Amino acid sequence: MAINYKQCPNCNSRNVVNIIYGLPTHEAMKDAEAGKFMLGGCCVEMDSPDYHCNSCGNEWTKNEAIDRAYEKINRVIATVGGYFGPSYHVEIDLEAEEVSWSKSEGEGIWQPPITKPITDAEAKTFMFNLQWADLLNWKKEYPNPGVMDGTHWQVELVREGRNIKKHGDNNYPEGWDMFCTTIKELTGREFS
Repeated sequence: MAINYKQCPNCNSRNVVNIIYGLPTHEAMKDAEAGKFMLGGCCVEMDSPDYHCNSCGNEWTKNEAIDRAYEKINRVIATVGGYFGPSYHVEIDLEAEEVSWSKSEGEGIWQPPITKPITDAEAKTFMFNLQWADLLNWKKEYPNPGVMDGTHWQVELVREGRNIKKHGDNNYPEGWDMFCTTIKELTGREFS
């Protein structure tokens, strides 16, 4: 998982605790005083924060942490295919607002990439769809040890901080079809 809910989006501190709502027991009050969590009161509203930073006092929701994690993505590099069939490679550069797509018919010989600009609206829709596909919560590997040939895929996220790589062999995360559809919509070309 690449979403760190307990890292402050304001100061990047990890000195963060959960905020607990409801009428606290005596034991819960002691735990709150010990700094194990923070009491948020009896009423929970739609936008009540889930986390509190002890370093700067910032508070945020789980959804804000998710949004921030996806905002850190600068580029998406994805490849899918197999030795005997076509393979596809795409690079989406969100900072330069352009996408590059190329295809190989096999044996590692790639066609020259086709590059096109993307609009701000297209980039936002793409990022929304990545969240919908739950890309950051995909496991690192999706192996299929019983199959030697077939379809292999890899996705690399170039982000602020560290890059994230995810890959698989004939095995896919739940959001894979949504991810492929999103690539096709953005590039106007095949990707699967």
